[in-house]
Amino acid sequence: MLGFSGILDETMSSTIKKQIMQCASLAELQGLGTDVMCARIGGREFHRHINASGSVGGFVESTARAMDRAYIGPNAIVAERALVSDAAGVYDLAIASGDCWVRDNARVFGKAAVYGYAHVYGEARVYDGARVFGEAEVFENAKIFELSLVFERAHIHGSAEVGGTSWACGDACIRGDARLYNQRVWKRIVFETQWQLNSFFEEIEIRKEFVDQLLKRS
Repeated sequence: MLGFSGILDETMSSTIKKQIMQCASLAELQGLGTDVMCARIGGREFHRHINASGSVGGFVESTARAMDRAYIGPNAIVAERALVSDAAGVYDLAIASGDCWVRDNARVFGKAAVYGYAHVYGEARVYDGARVFGEAEVFENAKIFELSLVFERAHIHGSAEVGGTSWACGDACIRGDARLYNQRVWKRIVFETQWQLNSFFEEIEIRKEFVDQLLKRS
């Protein structure tokens, strides 16, 4: 089973928690051997994708699409109305679902999931246990990994990286060579360098200290 519950947080809204958990029911498909070519779960029909090399790929729901050039690993899943096109690939135990679009040379692998209306494209990589959902976009050479979450309308691109237990959400834009690790960004700010990210969090710490001092005096 996928470790979705490990990234849930008490500060998350119930809607976001539901979005994170929505892929978990598909995990039972990943235990089926490649000799099983079709499956049905709760009235939903899935069939295995045949990759361009002729190898047997993972399950694709009847309402989803994996184009001929796309690679779907034998244990990966493409569900609902998701689209995997061009030379993009979904590998290992990864899931693409909802109305998401994985295209170009993008890769989703490990136990990662892309869903909602998210777009992952260019040379982007989403892996480990990362989640990209909502209306988020990850593109160019960006990397999302470990247990990080990119959601709502966040944009991650350039050579930016989001890892650890980070959240990038709201209208946040992280690009260039910026690297977000074990931190959370939600404001409508463009972070293009590591210096900008560091300055943002330093300012937050200064404000916290100032508020603490005021409370102690009161």
